[in-house]
Amino acid sequence: MKQYSMIPLACGSAAIFAAGFLCAWVIKPAESPPPPEETSAKRDSRSPRRVTPDRRESSAMRSAMRSADARIAALLDDGQEWKPGLDEDYPRLLMALQRRAGLSGLEGRSKWLLCRIVTSWYDANPGDALSWVVGLGNPKDEGELLSEIARNCELGDDFQFREILERHGSAFRPSGLFEEWARRDFAAAWEWSYANVSSGRQLQGMAEAWSEKVGNDEVAEFAARLMDESNWDPEVAKRRNWGREQWRVEHMHIVLGMLMNRPSPNRFQSLLERVPDRQESLNALLRANLHLNVASARRYREELLNQMTADERMTAFESIDPDFIRRSNEIRGNFEEVLTLLGHSAEEIEWMLPAAAPEDSTQAPESNEPAQDPFD
Repeated sequence: MKQYSMIPLACGSAAIFAAGFLCAWVIKPAESPPPPEETSAKRDSRSPRRVTPDRRESSAMRSAMRSADARIAALLDDGQEWKPGLDEDYPRLLMALQRRAGLSGLEGRSKWLLCRIVTSWYDANPGDALSWVVGLGNPKDEGELLSEIARNCELGDDFQFREILERHGSAFRPSGLFEEWARRDFAAAWEWSYANVSSGRQLQGMAEAWSEKVGNDEVAEFAARLMDESNWDPEVAKRRNWGREQWRVEHMHIVLGMLMNRPSPNRFQSLLERVPDRQESLNALLRANLHLNVASARRYREELLNQMTADERMTAFESIDPDFIRRSNEIRGNFEEVLTLLGHSAEEIEWMLPAAAPEDSTQAPESNEPAQDPFD
């Protein structure tokens, strides 16, 4: 039997195995890529949304606004009684009222509610209330709220009128604040206001408020000063854009406002003792009142005419534009009756009160329309 050697066979098998191993190592497959990382969006989608402090605060504010709106609606629409709580959120209530009806020019229950809210806040915390009001950024609303505070609250002896008014600094001046300042310290209030306030009506309101609490002599002294043209101040007149005639007219309106508030009689006697020119002052006092047809104005004219002599009355009527008398049948009728009682003849009365021809009359006797201002 023929024998074959096992050595070559073993060597061949080893060579084949080595070659196969080498090929497998060279062409081995690439490693599998790692799985992608989870994104934050996927993680959030599987977990509850986190509520941040800002979101919580915003949600609380919206809830508070809705609550304030509902409270205002109940107070205005349902007639709910106003009862402030110990921790009342006054700013939010005022903002709710502002969204609903505004804060200025209100009427009826809206105005009543505005007054209750702002005065309750001032009584509870005056510093916070004033700071919020003068920081509103709406001068008209600021003026309205400051007036409500002045008219309805006890301001205290240390109330800083000037500082508040300077901070407010607007054409929408809070008349209530000016009037209360005038009642407390007229000299300081008038000095500042006369230099800084352009409205003659505002000054008139201050003078009237002050005149209600002082005597005839004090009013007469101040009125005589206003009527004295030697006190003409060109610098003040320039700031106000007043000529000398406008200055005189504005001052006479202030004097008229004070005198109309004085108790009758004798409201003119102290004044006429102090004016530099009695006849000129009588003329001005009569002309200043002619455009008013109310009962108090008629009493004013009757008392003034009683202070005059017959010659002074004739001169005073001569200073009035005759066309004004002709246009106002009601004024003519009032004067005719008074002048008759004072003893003037029919001829004198006809001269003082020229009648208009029927076709020229522009105001029927029964008309209730006010007469034109003789200063205009």
